Amino acid sequence: MKKAAILMVTLVATTATVLQGTPALADDLGALACTTNTITTGFRAPGNTVYKFNGTCNDLNVINTDDKTVLANDRYAGMYRSGGSWVTGTRGYISMNDGAHNDVVLLSDVNDGTAMSVASYFDGGDTVRVKH
Repeated sequence: MKKAAILMVTLVATTATVLQGTPALADDLGALACTTNTITTGFRAPGNTVYKFNGTCNDLNVINTDDKTVLANDRYAGMYRSGGSWVTGTRGYISMNDGAHNDVVLLSDVNDGTAMSVASYFDGGDTVRVKH
């Protein structure tokens, strides 16, 4: 029993040391603490709602967009519910072309359980994949 306990302590200490020495690996593990959803945007208003996942991912990040009009781009803003009202995030509307994106932050430091959504500037009904 003592050998198993010593082995477990050694394993935990070694894992912590490895993670501290490899920031990229630690970042990858942190990303696993997020969840992703595909939502439909509203027209300058919230669309489908997602809720802040309980984890270390503190932002509403866009990872893919598909504007449903011929423009193939739009401006997107993060929105969150506060005190019974929807509030547009301080980053405002950010222009994005259709396709994959590398974690474009729409909202930062969102509390666990907060209702969030994405608004489109030119039209609603776009498909947006978010990580939160």
